[in-house]
Amino acid sequence: METSYIEVMNKDYLSNLGFQQEQLSFISELVNKGSQEKLYTNTKDFKHDLKHIERVLTYVQWILNEKKKNGEVVENSELLFYATLYHDIGKTIGATNEEHGKVGSQEVYKYLEKTLDEKSIKIVSSLIKTHASEDDRVELSTDFSEEEKKKIQELSDILKDADALDRNRLNYPAPMGVCNENKLRTKEARKILKFSDQFLEEYNKAIIFTKEKLSGTKIFNNYQKLDKWINQYLENKKNGHEEMGYMFHASMDPSIFRLTPIESTQKGNYVYAGVDPVDCFTMATFRLSSLFKRGKNEETKVRQIIDVFPGTIEATLENKFITIYRVPEQEFTEYVRASTSSSRREWVSDKEVSPVEEVTFPATDLLNHIKERGLLEIVENSSEKFALKSVMPGKINIWDLKKIKDNPLIFTEKHMLIEQFLNYYAPHFLPAYCEAEQLVFREIKKYSSEYFQKNHEYPDYSSEDEIHIKQLENIILPKLENRDYLDHLLRVAETSKKKQHLHTVLNELVDQKEYNKKSDSLKLGKISLKIFWLLEILSVGIILMSFFLLLK
Repeated sequence: METSYIEVMNKDYLSNLGFQQEQLSFISELVNKGSQEKLYTNTKDFKHDLKHIERVLTYVQWILNEKKKNGEVVENSELLFYATLYHDIGKTIGATNEEHGKVGSQEVYKYLEKTLDEKSIKIVSSLIKTHASEDDRVELSTDFSEEEKKKIQELSDILKDADALDRNRLNYPAPMGVCNENKLRTKEARKILKFSDQFLEEYNKAIIFTKEKLSGTKIFNNYQKLDKWINQYLENKKNGHEEMGYMFHASMDPSIFRLTPIESTQKGNYVYAGVDPVDCFTMATFRLSSLFKRGKNEETKVRQIIDVFPGTIEATLENKFITIYRVPEQEFTEYVRASTSSSRREWVSDKEVSPVEEVTFPATDLLNHIKERGLLEIVENSSEKFALKSVMPGKINIWDLKKIKDNPLIFTEKHMLIEQFLNYYAPHFLPAYCEAEQLVFREIKKYSSEYFQKNHEYPDYSSEDEIHIKQLENIILPKLENRDYLDHLLRVAETSKKKQHLHTVLNELVDQKEYNKKSDSLKLGKISLKIFWLLEILSVGIILMSFFLLLK
């Protein structure tokens, strides 16, 4: 159900943050306008829905309030609110992450042509276009004076910061699921950032309590109902049959009224379900296979989540909620494919599904409850070899071929995501990853070329029988998993690690040199400079020596 939740949030909490009732009512009016115009009703990207828009609107107002406290008045703020309301409409019509700003900036004209004059619409359009750009600079025509451009740039900085403050909604750990303080453009946003996690938590509580009021049932922290579902599944499994007339779907979005097919994997647009509530919980919570590997205790047979980079589980679950929905079994069919089928069995529906009932918990509390019942173990394994194997390209990268027709840039997008991830957790792995990635691409190219020479057409990687995907797995995975090849990649990573350490030392010396130049006399500064260059030459020699030793 698309509705505003800001006005049902804790009033004292919002008042303490500095919001006035008329500001909250205005945000609510804009959200209801978005609902009436169905701006985000049909979006397939749940991360860019009307709730995201409402929170960004709230952050915009919050930044404006902070600026007002500092004696600053922002002109044309009404245009900023219009730009915020429409800033993700490009996503609704299927534009990629890179293109949705540009597409939305063109699409917005049809919504505002009867409301604003042409020059104002140009401003709104430029704000929408820039919000999704790596470049912060707003591109404007000569219709605008330099003073006007400066004021519009300020509006853009506010929108980009407000959008970034809502990154904690993403169900990922750092760096994907957090706002990078160093990239925020306004001092007001940097101040607000420390309150953003609690704001998201309070916003989600408003959603949960609204649903409880509408349904007349206990949803929040209903462990009695959850344990009943789990016990029923365990009893059925013990008796040799898992099905029990209904299934489960888990999500870190507590606002869902109807489950909508979402293109979240290489498998297609589906609503996913399973027979085991605990398995559904782990699938929804620990989605990134590079961060969280699945295993099983060999003695007790209890399933395990292996934390590859310690601390990521806490970071993923902090201030989040997990909702488990009970759904009717008859609306799902088992998903069976040559390659992309899960070893755990899963069921899918390509239509919307209405949940029968639901329960919601703080994610960390639910994890502890499941652990206390002995149904899940969290294990740390941060060894270099295990971590490297976890992040290497594999099945998922090969599965990306299923979407290559619809999205020719899918490999580029995946590489950029992995590069961002590796630069945060293990930057020395990046050269090894790139080398393995090139192996995958070479084998795909070779297979496609040989197939074309034989059949005079390229293989259809999107075919449902997945025969080409399976054959590529049989060719590529043994090479990636070869022990000697993994040892080689470990050596590549170790060499990279040593070089990065030397660069770090060198950068520290540069910083020290700058300090010395400012604080010492000219004579001492010259001596420091000579010492610095001697150390730099020495460091280059060490790098070369390390390289030759590795060759031996």
